[in-house]
Amino acid sequence: MRVDRSEKVLSIPVGTSSEVVERYAVYACPADRPRYANTQYVAFRRTGGEMRTLYRVEEILEFNHHDGEQLLRLNRRYRERVLDFLLDSIPLWEGGLDPGSHRVWVLSQTDQIPLEHHPRLKPNLQAWCYLDLADLTDPTKLFVKVPPRTP
Repeated sequence: MRVDRSEKVLSIPVGTSSEVVERYAVYACPADRPRYANTQYVAFRRTGGEMRTLYRVEEILEFNHHDGEQLLRLNRRYRERVLDFLLDSIPLWEGGLDPGSHRVWVLSQTDQIPLEHHPRLKPNLQAWCYLDLADLTDPTKLFVKVPPRTP
């Protein structure tokens, strides 16, 4: 697959949730959080800021996880994965799973770019940001400069 190295990548801190995100290739946050610009790839930062993989975004969903009808209408191809992710994530989220709608990123389980050099941000940032794909995939860059927040 050909990748445009000038693309922007959304980078999101997930801390201790990184294992669950990696296990299911799913990420979720309350729908009332800021809307991220659509990017083809997303990277998640573990505790300490380390990024290990770029995931291609397959689909972004928005639904209320308390509405069983909405959950049943999820695409069969990834319904079980999303539900398992939500169940495994609840203990990790402070105060449990927020009421209301969530935005859920379904990520490719096969179209991933490993970041063997485990780049980090400079300075370490506890918020989301956009990074250049070329910087993230350059094995000589162990630290990636955080650009201004524009996709």
